[in-house]
Amino acid sequence: MLGEVLLTGVLVLVLALPLLTLPLALAVGMRHLRRHLAGEGSRRSGLRQDVRRGLLPSLPAGVAALLVWAVLSVDVVLGATGVLPGGRVVALAGALASAAVAVAVLLAARGWTPERGWRASLRGVRADVTADPAGALYLLLATVLVALLTWQLLPLLVPGLGLLAFAAVAVEERRTALPGPRDRPDPDEPRED
Repeated sequence: MLGEVLLTGVLVLVLALPLLTLPLALAVGMRHLRRHLAGEGSRRSGLRQDVRRGLLPSLPAGVAALLVWAVLSVDVVLGATGVLPGGRVVALAGALASAAVAVAVLLAARGWTPERGWRASLRGVRADVTADPAGALYLLLATVLVALLTWQLLPLLVPGLGLLAFAAVAVEERRTALPGPRDRPDPDEPRED
């Protein structure tokens, strides 16, 4: 599994080098990990097909994510320098908004398929957060951790991207594996051993 996560990190990094393709790179990496976990194998043909089918439709999502990130980064930098009145508040708000956008991109990438597209994936982000707020918090913490590790040592970006993709898949699997109220055993009911 560690090898697949590292391979996914390399795959996401290579696909995301133009930055405009970061959402697609994350989505392809998550689909690769899902196929591996399901025992379907991780063939290169599936990766190539995902990239080929998703490249052009993913460019608007990549441009939008990059523009939002750029605006928020300028806010954080200007707020931290003290140029703006209330700069600390602006910097904090920009940092929190950046983290929220990162989680939204991860959740949208997790829900993306070539058939479904980005619009449906983006519409599903709110439902994902509402259905599993703890999972969204886990993804937020994973994003902050990867950003911190990458800031400290740039080569950690490669495994960090793989770990982000793995975290998104793991949170989804965790949510589907959690027992609902009707699935939990009644403590007062006698057990059959």
